[in-house]
Amino acid sequence: GILAGLLMVAALCPLLGPATGMAADPPSPSWQVGYKATGYTFETQTPDGQTDGHHHHYHALSGSASGLAGGWLTLRGAARFAEAQDVSVNAAEQSKLYTGLLEARFTPGLKVQLGRQFVQSGVTNLTLDGALVNYRRDRSWDLTAFAGAKAPATKAFDLAKFDDQTALGARASYRPNTKWTVGLSTAYRESAGQIAERPVGVEIVTSALRDTRVFNAVMWNAIDSG
Repeated sequence: GILAGLLMVAALCPLLGPATGMAADPPSPSWQVGYKATGYTFETQTPDGQTDGHHHHYHALSGSASGLAGGWLTLRGAARFAEAQDVSVNAAEQSKLYTGLLEARFTPGLKVQLGRQFVQSGVTNLTLDGALVNYRRDRSWDLTAFAGAKAPATKAFDLAKFDDQTALGARASYRPNTKWTVGLSTAYRESAGQIAERPVGVEIVTSALRDTRVFNAVMWNAIDSG
């Protein structure tokens, strides 16, 4: 239903091409790549005095390509790769995919993101394998909807299990003036095929007090007690 529909929209949007209203002079394509290598060497000793040496090597790679397809497509990714190593002593997950997404911006206020991404929207705070749509209008309305599945806790390269880790939600915020913003958000998440949470939240942000920004949020779980 909602999950399939949102994923279909996100998948088809890039085929539609940029909508009218985009900048007449789109930015030139650009790209950047970052690389970092880290090594750990240590020894462990058993109660009987036997000593073992351990060597862990990790390679972090990140990058992005923006301004593609006339300025409306962007690719982003960040991952960690590990060389073969001894996993018998508290070794972390070998390799991780933190982010890997395609972003399409059809108008200055409408964008769609498809892939692995970190979602922080109202009551939601998770790494998602799926699609997110965000629409902003006149700096007053900010609407977000997402659907997919929660990424593996280890951030492994394996795709999330859409059949039993479903995650979807939406958030709407309204800013009537420069001093007040009111938001409403809700979400739905499954774990092992069972309903894990259905949070609903309300948030209020104000800068009515001089040199002060006040944020207040209320959240509750809408899962039926029975």
